[in-house]
Amino acid sequence: MRDNWPRWPRNFSLMLGLVALTVFACAALFEVNSNTSPRDYAEGVPGNYVVLRSARWLDLGTESADAPSLSPLPAAVMEARGVSVVLPHHLPKDQARASISWYSMSLSLPAVVPGTPAAGVCVPRWSSSASVWLDGKQLVASAAGVHGMHDWSRPQYIGLPPELALGTHRLDLRLRAMPALAPGLSEIWFGDGPLVRRACAALSETREQRILGSGFLIAVMGLAGLAVALLLRDVSAACFAAMALLWVTQLAVARGVGASLPEQTWTLLFFATRTAFAVPMLMFCLRFSKSARPRLERLMLLAYGTAIAVLLLLPAQYWSRWLTSVAVFLLLSMPYFLMLLVRHALRRPSLSAALLVVAIGVILVSSVLDLLRWMGIVPFSNASLSIMTMPLLSLAFGALLVERLVALTRREMNAAKVLRMTVAQQAAQIAASVAASKAQEVRDPLSHAGRSDDDPVSTLLESLRGSIAPVLAAQGITLDWQASALPADFLPGDAARLHLLRLLQETFTNIVKHAHASAVRFRAHVDAEAIWIDVVDDGCGIPAAPLTRSGLGLVSMRQRAEQLGATLDIAGCAPGTRVGLRFARRFDDM
Repeated sequence: MRDNWPRWPRNFSLMLGLVALTVFACAALFEVNSNTSPRDYAEGVPGNYVVLRSARWLDLGTESADAPSLSPLPAAVMEARGVSVVLPHHLPKDQARASISWYSMSLSLPAVVPGTPAAGVCVPRWSSSASVWLDGKQLVASAAGVHGMHDWSRPQYIGLPPELALGTHRLDLRLRAMPALAPGLSEIWFGDGPLVRRACAALSETREQRILGSGFLIAVMGLAGLAVALLLRDVSAACFAAMALLWVTQLAVARGVGASLPEQTWTLLFFATRTAFAVPMLMFCLRFSKSARPRLERLMLLAYGTAIAVLLLLPAQYWSRWLTSVAVFLLLSMPYFLMLLVRHALRRPSLSAALLVVAIGVILVSSVLDLLRWMGIVPFSNASLSIMTMPLLSLAFGALLVERLVALTRREMNAAKVLRMTVAQQAAQIAASVAASKAQEVRDPLSHAGRSDDDPVSTLLESLRGSIAPVLAAQGITLDWQASALPADFLPGDAARLHLLRLLQETFTNIVKHAHASAVRFRAHVDAEAIWIDVVDDGCGIPAAPLTRSGLGLVSMRQRAEQLGATLDIAGCAPGTRVGLRFARRFDDM
């Protein structure tokens, strides 16, 4: 029924399904990352709260960035020089050194906490090395010269003194913005201490679980891709493994790994790894869609290597613009790769193709949103959507591995089936050949004079003669064949006769391939001491001591002669070569 369905409606329906899945995934991610209320993270905990979204902001510049502040700025200074801002607030990033930003806001205690329980404040996201005061009393202090990477953009809970009087209080925050990397200040949760503390801890735990869970997933799939790349020489798997490695590296740097490095070194490492995974990701898309273009891949690697070299030469105040430019270039190129994937998914529908199209589509949309946030056009959220969408690529790669495993299993099953059928056909052909041979013996008894069913080796030699004579004739080689009747108890076992047949076949094969002979003489005769089988050609001969050579054919001939208990003699006979087999006249153990 599917084959009768026209192609274009099927492709159109598949396209609609992919678009719907992408939209659904984007909507789900936006919903997951839009929860900024304490009640969303502390359900069931009693208490009241407010979300503070306004403050006074003052940029103090870079002169005192590395020195701690022992007291807050006077309220008059903030009123005179400060600017009213809406939270979340995005700080400018074009500075060569760390800079200081000061925020001041009012807390109205009666409107929030009826009664006398201790209040608390949660900051979902802020810059590093923060200091906090309440009514001039310092609650959080930052050390001088410490860039505080472990606290960068992480939720922080601050408990307020329990003896606070009802009324309006002033909250001051001093934030140290790292060079070219300044997320600014998010909205602030203020309310009953148990509620806000639980919500802040749940927000931090949820964020950590998402990031660590997605990091673990893509790391495991990256190891699987590396194993596939090494074992099967699969370039697409190697691209995925490189992407996973670079993404996990960037995630580790963003989570504070390397915080002991100098501040500018850490920041440079963050920028260098932030978009590095995109290049192998796009190369993986090319390979997956069967659109491999080595020249384009080399150009991509060269372009990103050049971009990294430019980053190393740029002053720190331009790093943010560098990241923005690289991100814009990658985002402008992603629709082309997405188009290749969609075309591949329409031509060869599969679960992995659908998941990869959805993953790249969601990454494209979320990366645009992250870029707008980085540029300050859209406020910061509690999580990076592009980082959260990366595990979708792991799911697509996992589905690809499963599909390849299933396809390999099917191929092996089909090969086994074909092998069984081939063996059955060959068995039938052998049976027919034996029957035809017996019929020929009845019709032409003279051709088998001196032969009987009790002499299987002679019958074997006649069969070999029938198969080798046309081959020699086709090469212009004449065959002189003389075989006497052999004893009935000569080589009674099937295995021994098979060794003899293979040894003689190898002999004639060497004559055809290497001897350049014009005539071959075969003799099989019996005397009082032994049974002799000789094959002599008039070809170019062989070097002295031929059995010392490493040729697999000669080695296998010697091994088969040993299995037969025979003496093998290979020597030149001017002209040509003689291959002789001598069987002693004792066959009790044969």
